[in-house]
Amino acid sequence: MAEQKSIATIINIAEVSQYLARQDEIKRGGLFSGSLSPALSERIYTEKKSVKLLYNVDPGNSTLRGAANYLYTLCDKFAATAEDIIGPPTDPEDPDPQPPIITGPNNITVPDGTPVTFSVSVTSTLPVTRQWYRNGAIVPGAIGNNLSLTAHTADSGDVFSVIATNSAGSTSSQNAVLTVTMALNGYLHYGDVDPYPNLSTNVDDFEYQQTFAVTHSQPLTIDLPPAAGNNKFLIVKYPAAEGVKTAWSNTPLNNGVIPDSVMRAVMNFGGYMYVVTRNASSFDTDQSLIIS
Repeated sequence: MAEQKSIATIINIAEVSQYLARQDEIKRGGLFSGSLSPALSERIYTEKKSVKLLYNVDPGNSTLRGAANYLYTLCDKFAATAEDIIGPPTDPEDPDPQPPIITGPNNITVPDGTPVTFSVSVTSTLPVTRQWYRNGAIVPGAIGNNLSLTAHTADSGDVFSVIATNSAGSTSSQNAVLTVTMALNGYLHYGDVDPYPNLSTNVDDFEYQQTFAVTHSQPLTIDLPPAAGNNKFLIVKYPAAEGVKTAWSNTPLNNGVIPDSVMRAVMNFGGYMYVVTRNASSFDTDQSLIIS
């Protein structure tokens, strides 16, 4: 074929070609013309019926394009005459059927353990199907505009894409790369000066003596150094995306609820949450402070 016709157009061409082939066979004196194989008009009719039924049931069927292309080749010398008779497509809703147009997906970079969603927008004037691929392999059941997963470091570098198909053809999306960074960081400050006056006015000018890893949606675990254990004010600073954490354990402090008589407040500014001690306190440095 010089150009790829839409499946609907091929079916129309076959309708007329079947008639033209039948007239030609009659003119030549019979349907079989000395051959044991079915006449061309019958072969076009049979194949057209199969393609038309499949198209009406599922225009996005993966085998439909090949069957339609074969039907077009059967029309052979009658196809051009049939196209002249039919003329240009006249469907006001789809005068020139085209394969789908896909926008997206985009690259995503997130910390380890973060939920992510790849998204596409598919434009098609015909019924359309979608299939997501990961590193070139089909993602089972992923047939919508969105693909969601939880990103881990082992997933970093994976490539995601979509193929959208309608009766006019298939379109492959651009590739989107998932980059997963190491766990987020939290910070610990301990000192002799009450930090609340500054933090309550959204001023964070403190030196943080310790960094600890933050795993998304998991409790914060901080190993307290001996210097933090004796009559010190504490700040636990962590990414605000982790949300408010209001319970702590593994220290012999009161009842484990923040804020209480020991923990002053939980504050949020500058992209971080702050858990701040109310008074200078002594912590049990033999155990980790866990905040959840």
